[in-house]
Amino acid sequence: MTTIYIIRHAEAEGNIYRRIHGHYDGQITPNGKLQTEELRKRFLDIPVDAVYSSDLTRAYQTSLAIAEPKGLTVTKLPVLREISMGEWEDTCWGYWEMFNPEQLDNYNTAPLRWHVNGCENISAVQKRMTDAVFQIAERHAGQSAAVVTHGVALRTLLCYASGISLDDVNEIRYCDNTAVAKFQITGGNMQLEYMNDNSHLPDEISTFARQNWWKNKTVTDRRNLYFEPMKLNGEGLEYLKKAYYDTDGEYGDSPPEHFNQFLDAQKKRAENAPDCLLYAMHYGKPCGAVILDAAKYADSGSGYIGLLYLEPEFRGLGYAVQLLGAAVSKFRSSGLNKICLFVSERNDRAIKFYARTGFRRVPERDKEINDVPHPVYELQI
Repeated sequence: MTTIYIIRHAEAEGNIYRRIHGHYDGQITPNGKLQTEELRKRFLDIPVDAVYSSDLTRAYQTSLAIAEPKGLTVTKLPVLREISMGEWEDTCWGYWEMFNPEQLDNYNTAPLRWHVNGCENISAVQKRMTDAVFQIAERHAGQSAAVVTHGVALRTLLCYASGISLDDVNEIRYCDNTAVAKFQITGGNMQLEYMNDNSHLPDEISTFARQNWWKNKTVTDRRNLYFEPMKLNGEGLEYLKKAYYDTDGEYGDSPPEHFNQFLDAQKKRAENAPDCLLYAMHYGKPCGAVILDAAKYADSGSGYIGLLYLEPEFRGLGYAVQLLGAAVSKFRSSGLNKICLFVSERNDRAIKFYARTGFRRVPERDKEINDVPHPVYELQI
């Protein structure tokens, strides 16, 4: 008999940016690093003879929390990857919620009927996962192994062990980041001892403690955004002006006479890169704006965020981080590895947000804008 622990990776970018990350190789978040520390503590006294991981970064980074204290090397296996999402990779859930709700509903509630260009069939995911786990069990007969994988991939395995059809997958709830399932495997028999155990996570760092969607079998969350280009005429101009003068915004401390200077700068950006000015959209209506510049500091490997704006009624509800996700996606695809921005020292809300999402202050680059100190913050991507 072989004991196999199956662990979902720590909180990663896709989990908080609400972007679709199947084979897309995102990083774990600052909160995810806290989760891996609690996972490390959980496994300190649990015998583990081998550690396996998906070859995607978010799973591998999680697996090190189990392997390193035991002096073990992690074996990376591509067959332990998440489902490949095809043309949906690194797009917003909110976009498909708006423009292809039928397929999104299939994905959430009837995955055997889900199909988009380039995607992986969920039955194929289940087969590669079960084959991989049985092979690991055979390789470590009489021992124990830890396997770090992904949410959907893990659910297909739980369906198999529980005798549940993949079209009834919602009978198996999604598990929290770093949650653990335990299997006992003998020959061709897979017995599930427990699943979705996140008892090692305090509520303050549990991803699921801050979310409610996973409690609902329909798997819906009304907080998903998507992004559309903004044109600097008519409504776009008025919207940008509203963002500029918002008292809690990055430019809220700027005197009125500087708006035209600000607008001229955005027009020049838009001439070079039309996708640098974006609306944040919520079910067909703008709720925020993002200004990006992949060229301004490209020599140093940095993309520049000129503005992250969210309308007041959307603040403090988990929307703002999705604007940051749009920036990460844009700049990473442009070959950049950092994001920088300036924020007024008066803007406590923004400063706390950037600290919480992994930015660090770079004091030697602080600036004064319109006689107001603006600390510079930087995020590694």
